[in-house]
Amino acid sequence: MYFARADAVVSPDRGLGYVIKNDEERLAPGTIRVEAISVDEYVCKSGAPDFIKCDVEDAEVAVFRGAERLLHERPPLILCEMHGDENRRTLLKSFADLGYRCEPCGDNHILDQRSK
Repeated sequence: MYFARADAVVSPDRGLGYVIKNDEERLAPGTIRVEAISVDEYVCKSGAPDFIKCDVEDAEVAVFRGAERLLHERPPLILCEMHGDENRRTLLKSFADLGYRCEPCGDNHILDQRSK
């Protein structure tokens, strides 16, 4: 996948970078190619986590689509930063369908715990 790095002058911690979603942006200055695997692929190699902190600058839905097996079989506690109303709606519905109880933690964050 491709990632647009933030200008270090604007964001010293590079927190303003984002995943590239279209072919045009792949050629933009500051764009880099990075290797990526799904959460489910990672779990197969390294084991299931008890906790996930997700801050992926508008790619939250894609991350959790790649974690469906984990979320069904060994649901971890989740702290997720969400960007945009559509992402928020999609994630809250997905988590609720899986039996998670979502609690807001500030304007853009939720803490999700699977109901017992």
